[in-house]
Amino acid sequence: MIEPSPRKRVAEADDPDTALLKGVAMDIGKEVVAYVERMYPQAVSASSSTFRLALRNSIYNEIMAAMKVTDPSEIQARIIANAKHRREMKRLWSRLRETDHEAVRADPAKQAAEFEDIKRDWWRDENFSERGGE
Repeated sequence: MIEPSPRKRVAEADDPDTALLKGVAMDIGKEVVAYVERMYPQAVSASSSTFRLALRNSIYNEIMAAMKVTDPSEIQARIIANAKHRREMKRLWSRLRETDHEAVRADPAKQAAEFEDIKRDWWRDENFSERGGE
């Protein structure tokens, strides 16, 4: 087993299996970041300085959250909720990129219409479910 650096503070879990799982989740996150750096170096260099950290931690958090769900029906519900959340976020980001923000800023009527569209599309109760409110 590799000993942690004495300079780093490492939180030890009470359960060795949990500590092992955390290590595996972090390793997977780091491996994906390394893959993205190798395969898409221009995308990484064009991104924020915190991109790699955010990607690694996002993967780690998803793995840890997935491991807490053991009931098959809850697993299926999580998969469905995640898929819905991804579709909704993709749709919203697409709409955001397609909006002519300068034209909206210049015209109060367009601002009101855009705001009403957003309220109608987004501020539904279903978007503030377990995943939507994050």
